Amino acid sequence: MIQAIDNKVIVAELKRHKTSGGIHIPSTVTEPQAYGKIVSLGDGVPRWTEESGVANLNIGDVVVYHKMGGQAISLKNKIFCCVPYPEIYGILTDEDTLTELQEIEITETSEEKTEKAPSLIQRV
Repeated sequence: MIQAIDNKVIVAELKRHKTSGGIHIPSTVTEPQAYGKIVSLGDGVPRWTEESGVANLNIGDVVVYHKMGGQAISLKNKIFCCVPYPEIYGILTDEDTLTELQEIEITETSEEKTEKAPSLIQRV
């Protein structure tokens, strides 16, 4: 897999595919924030102590973070994001929203898409 370093958090990106009422959400709909399931925590991520009162992040927590934050990583047909700790807004605890989220899987790499795409440039 991949190990986070410094104050970085690696999350598996999650996306809503349908609402709890069963309505399918098209991929063109964008949300103002991003969701991810924590898969790795760097050593620089603050840990909870009585003095700090900092929320404790754990592997497996689903977090909300800045939509444009971090760096996307494609690994083993899944999309991960390396997010700096300050860009994480909080831990998602709403059960309805948690059940609506699914990991994003890649079905084709961008190279395969490029090879399959017809050429739009005609040589004269």
